[in-house]
Amino acid sequence: VREFFKAIPSKMMFIDLCINKFNKVSWRGVNILRKSHFELDLIKPYQKLYKSYSKELQEKLDDAKKLKLNVLKGISPVELFDLNNNLQKSNPNYIREGHAKLLKSLISTSFRHNFGELFGVYDAYNTLCCAAFFVWSGSRAILLYVVNSLQGFKENAFHFLIDHFIQVNSGRFITLNLDYSKPFEFRDVYKQFGAIESDYQNIIRNRIPVVSQLIKKQMVI
Repeated sequence: VREFFKAIPSKMMFIDLCINKFNKVSWRGVNILRKSHFELDLIKPYQKLYKSYSKELQEKLDDAKKLKLNVLKGISPVELFDLNNNLQKSNPNYIREGHAKLLKSLISTSFRHNFGELFGVYDAYNTLCCAAFFVWSGSRAILLYVVNSLQGFKENAFHFLIDHFIQVNSGRFITLNLDYSKPFEFRDVYKQFGAIESDYQNIIRNRIPVVSQLIKKQMVI
């Protein structure tokens, strides 16, 4: 890993890379940030995984079943973004226009190369109330983005979706990565599923001249 970083050409003015938890490096002239995500191994049968859920989570899943929620794999990206657009902009899960364009491009690419999946949860009235985007990397399934409506939040739709994903992929050599960029309500949910928090390094080197950074910032504004 160290040799890889040394081989990065000096003309690269900005570097922002994350490395896996098994690699720990120190590199002069860069900022190294500690980040976290949650991991849940799905090799066990579903019943054993279910037993490791918290009692609170099991009760929420029972309530969701009574409300006749339904999970569907293969929803369209349009449905996901429509659900996002209906959120208030103050909602921590709301994705703004610039990031939305990037996410649309990523979803499109993942579909083209068969490494992305979209899941949706519909309520008893067949209204989409939660949607999630997963990407696959080898034996890892990574929850990259989730959007939850107010109704979905009340009916524990996100819990129901993750439980469904675990159920259909249990008994396989798969690790479910539940990532988060900032503390929000789903972080505690991950713990309820029995997922383990894991640290990794985010390595950043910024040698862009200050004047260029100020110009770029003004252009974004």
